[in-house]
Order: sequence, then C-alpha cells, then structure tokens
Amino acid sequence: MHIRSRLVSLAVTALFVRPIMAGGGPFLTDALSIAAGKTYLFTSSALSVSDNPANLANLTDPSLGFSISQFYLVKGLQQGAFAFAYPAYKGSAGLSLLYFGDALYNERQVGLAYGYQIDPEVASMGVRLVYQQVSLREYGTVSGLTADIGISAKLKKFTFAGHIFNVFQTRLAQYADERFMSQVAFGVAYKSSEYLTFATQIDKPLVGKPTFRAGIRFTPTEKWLFAVGGGGSPFYGTLGIGLNLSNFKAVLGIAQHLYLGTQAHLSVFWTFGKKQEQGKEE
Repeated sequence: MHIRSRLVSLAVTALFVRPIMAGGGPFLTDALSIAAGKTYLFTSSALSVSDNPANLANLTDPSLGFSISQFYLVKGLQQGAFAFAYPAYKGSAGLSLLYFGDALYNERQVGLAYGYQIDPEVASMGVRLVYQQVSLREYGTVSGLTADIGISAKLKKFTFAGHIFNVFQTRLAQYADERFMSQVAFGVAYKSSEYLTFATQIDKPLVGKPTFRAGIRFTPTEKWLFAVGGGGSPFYGTLGIGLNLSNFKAVLGIAQHLYLGTQAHLSVFWTFGKKQEQGKEE
C-alpha cells in the first residue's frame, strides 16, 4: 500500500504539478502572487528573487522571506523556500533557496539575483543565476546552472512586466536532449486606485500550451490585504488574505484545481529598518 501511494505521488508530480518538463522549472513562492491568480510578475518582496528579479529593484530595506506550500494533500508534494534581499547600488541583491519534494523525488535550487532601477519609479530589470538539482532515488541526481531575466515598466496606472526562465536552455542530461524547462511570461497590471489592482499574465513554456492568469488585489487598509483570481486549463481558482504589522507580514493563499484539489501556501516576511510596502504592484 505504501509503494502504491508513493507511485501515485510520483505520477501526480510528473503529470500535473510539474507539467511538461523534465524537472527544474520555475516555482511560485510568494503566497500573495498565488492568491491573486498566480500573477507573480507584479509582486515586490524578498521572494521576488525567485518570482521576478526585476521587482527586487523596488525594495528599499533589507528583508527576509520564507514560504511553505502543500500541493493537493499528497504526501511528498511539499515545497519550502527562503529568500533574503539587501539594497545595493540602484537596486537590491538577493539570495534564494528552494526545496520541492521528498527523499524519493526532489528538486533543489540556489539562486543569486540583482534587480536594477533603470529609471527610478518607472523601469527596472533583474537577472538571476540558479544552480539546480533534480534527484530521483535509485536513479541519481542531475544538476545545471540556469539564468533568468525579468523586466518591469510603469506607464501611468499601467505596469508591464516580463520574465524569461532558463534563457540559455541548459541541458538536464548529457546523454539525451533533455533540458531544464524554459518559459516566457508577460503581463499587464492596472492600478485603478490606491486600494485596488487588476493583473493579467500569460505563461508560455518552450514545450506546451500557454496558460492565462488573472487576479485582483485589494488593500482596504494598511493592515489587511485580500486577493482573488484564477486561470489555467483546466481551470483553477485562488484566494488569499494577508496581515501587515509594521515590519512583519504574513499571507495565506489557497488555490483550488478543478480536478486535483487544494493547494495551500503561506508566506511570512520580516523587514529590517523602516516600514516596507511589500506585496504592492509596481
């Protein structure tokens, strides 16, 4: 019975959780992005190191971010991520650590990133180098170095953002033409007021169909924030709530897949220095 459950876990991982890839793809780590329809291109936090390094440029204070995720209530489908961001010359530098899976199958990432303000309050770009490992027990471990590029630009109430994962299509294995997943994402956000932002984006892997995502973020007070969204094919819906207490912030995001069930994501942040507007749309 135990062997059967582990095989089911691996099958779900291969077919749905890490779709159309031979491992080593982009992971979403910020619960606010996930709660807002998985529109990760528009969130500024320490976890931007993994989601869109261009948004690191908007951080003005040192900050830590940590997230945990559980996928579909299946043992072995869990994820943990840690990130640290520190202001540097005309932007911020960041470090990210991520682990997905368990002893049977797992993926690990270590990333170094820098977000640079091309034009303060208008445009920014970021780059990230990622050392990745994919391990399957009984078969061993493969590893490689990949690179990401992110951009963000504001035009009045609109923000345009893009991200390319694994720019150089790094090989996953030397004995076959298998590569870490490459993906392009582009999106637009509209900030209708100080409290309400609408965001949409499209993700297109090199192999596979594009995925459309949309989300709404609502911050009625400085203390509370809410998000809702959805997308995908098959469809998924998302929602979330966040609490902001001066230099500490926590966000809980829930995603419900049409067939597979529930994902739960929790992110917490600590900012050192003056109060940081983490999670805002750029």
